[in-house]
Amino acid sequence: QSILRGLGKHRVGHSLNLAQPQHQRLDLVLRKSHWRQGRVPAPARQAVAESTRENVLGDLRAQGFGRHASTEQFARANQDITAVQVLLGESRFLFGNTPTAVDASAGPIMAAIAASPTQTTLSRRVSEDLHLMAYLKRVREALYPA
Repeated sequence: QSILRGLGKHRVGHSLNLAQPQHQRLDLVLRKSHWRQGRVPAPARQAVAESTRENVLGDLRAQGFGRHASTEQFARANQDITAVQVLLGESRFLFGNTPTAVDASAGPIMAAIAASPTQTTLSRRVSEDLHLMAYLKRVREALYPA
């Protein structure tokens, strides 16, 4: 099943153009929120050394996103999450009743944020929104069944 089937050219373009930058920004904020405060996530605590933490933060800084203040990073992620909420509205998926590429991108990264082993403002922003969590469940069931 194609995740772009049934979409006109305009919606295919929107779906593909929304997916990549949104996924990238949310991934960057997720990684930064895990490592910024000096805490190693509990599941990896034994295996991860301080040098790994510094490498992750260094990579984020080199990429450019790590140079922004945490509040600005969260504000940008919050804009992406709000965009998902607005596009979703009362639909099952972002462009209607059938999942598309943007759902295939937004769903997993937002699910990773919600399931973060380190509770952050970002993880609470997603996990405490029942409408978003229901959407993430639909994406998982439709695109990534067990």
